[in-house]
Amino acid sequence: MKKRMEFVLDRCDLLPVGDTAHVERTGRNTPTRWVKRFNAEGIAGFYDRPRPGPSPKMPHDQIDQVLLSPPSGENFKQEAWTNLLLWHALKDNYGVEYSKGHLSRVVKQLEYRHIVPRTESVAADPDKQAAWRETEGANLLDNHYDSLWVEDETTARVATIVRKVLAKKGTKPVVRVKVGAYSKKVNVFISWRPKTLRVVVTLEDSLDKVPTKRHLRMVRKAHGKGPIHMLWDGTGAHLETSVLLHGKKAGIHFHRFPTHSPKMSPVEEINRQLKKFLSLKIFADREELLAEIKSFFRDHHYKFTIKLDSLIGPLQTV
Repeated sequence: MKKRMEFVLDRCDLLPVGDTAHVERTGRNTPTRWVKRFNAEGIAGFYDRPRPGPSPKMPHDQIDQVLLSPPSGENFKQEAWTNLLLWHALKDNYGVEYSKGHLSRVVKQLEYRHIVPRTESVAADPDKQAAWRETEGANLLDNHYDSLWVEDETTARVATIVRKVLAKKGTKPVVRVKVGAYSKKVNVFISWRPKTLRVVVTLEDSLDKVPTKRHLRMVRKAHGKGPIHMLWDGTGAHLETSVLLHGKKAGIHFHRFPTHSPKMSPVEEINRQLKKFLSLKIFADREELLAEIKSFFRDHHYKFTIKLDSLIGPLQTV
């Protein structure tokens, strides 16, 4: 700052600009620039102005707080965060701009990772689910556990299921798939008994009342004597009058999950394992698909360990 003031004093003494520049060993424009700034701004003109530089960065714990709240809190319509959405949120709402690569590294340092989320219907009601668990769920666990079965269905298709695979960093693997085989499918009926952990499986062409009643007969045969309490959802053939009458005659008492609550069914976990087993495989026809489904259940000895109380029992309060 002292030298800048000397430029101005020299001009006040009418010292030529060339002489000032020579004495101070600087270019002719430098003294002129500081004299103009002094004339325009006074003493404040001698101070350095803000210089452009890297955008200000947020503390990592503040970014973590953004990620812990839903995107709707930042005026976005998405239901969950992605790296790109976080980049826009920080830039638009906080004035902080990272490079996308650096932001990805920050997210990893905060111990976030990319996963495929489980889905839930927008019509699902958490309060009704909690109330059902406190009443119906608790009743089934406490009073009907020995005779309880849980039933659900899934559809497997000849078309190839694709999922994440191992690959070298920077490479993009290509896998062969079979497409256009939507109509070639197998409907898998699965009933799981918590007491024995065993399943009854029937493979059908459709999900209507006839194969549903056929599956119930298989469950009745596997269960043996005594009443059966069957827990399933309230969709499709489960509401058919003929199916309900068939169950009544067979000594089967039906109980329903809350509406739009597939994640509460333990059979969903079996379905998930089955889909994973079938993924990345190419089937020539429906017969090959059938054989692979049967192989899956044989490999598991028709037995699956699942914690039922964590799915349908009363919620634990901390």
